[in-house]
Amino acid sequence: MKRSKKIFLLILVLLCSLILEGCWDVKELDDLTVPLFAAIDKVLESEKEYP
Repeated sequence: MKRSKKIFLLILVLLCSLILEGCWDVKELDDLTVPLFAAIDKVLESEKEYP
C-alpha cells in the first residue's frame, strides 16, 4: 500500500507541475509580426551585374 501511495503522489506532483507551469513564454497576438505579402523580383539575363 505504501509503494502505490508514493507512486500516486509522484504522478500527481508531475502532473501538477505540467499543468501549473503556465505560459511563461507567451507572446501576445498584437506583438507578433505577421507577413501579409511576399514579392519575387524577376531579373532578366541582360540586367544582371557581375562583379
